[in-house]
Amino acid sequence: MSQDWDSYRFEQGKCLHCGITLSGLTGPRGGPTKGALMVCAKCSYVMEWDGKGFVELSAETMKEASEDPDVAQLLAVTRALRALPRIPDRVIMLEPRAPQPCEVCGTIKECRPYGKKVDGKRQWICFDCGLNDSAETERAFKERLEGKNPL
Repeated sequence: MSQDWDSYRFEQGKCLHCGITLSGLTGPRGGPTKGALMVCAKCSYVMEWDGKGFVELSAETMKEASEDPDVAQLLAVTRALRALPRIPDRVIMLEPRAPQPCEVCGTIKECRPYGKKVDGKRQWICFDCGLNDSAETERAFKERLEGKNPL
């Protein structure tokens, strides 16, 4: 029951911390939703998307994000991506998806298209299944950053 996700690039402006010009991948068409957290791939600075551009996190949002284990985990993933070949001018968008059955283990969780390819498309898998084959997950994530995943 996986869904396909159109990837497209959109210009977002500059990181509020390091000033790098950012562009990003998102989907479905329409850009990120208001309130999505954005992480600069260069300096890991966390910003909020207000529907038109980046804004500083409010003290309340910063406190909430700092206490959220999912945000901490995604910041760790962003930092780990620096070990991959450098892909300039990117941000990682932290935007939740509705839970769905993982195509590997079947649990109902938030899934991403980072599993093995089946009939030319990546399986939608949960974070735990992504950890089971981290090399494949890294390949799929790199494809995603390059706009190649899903096919």
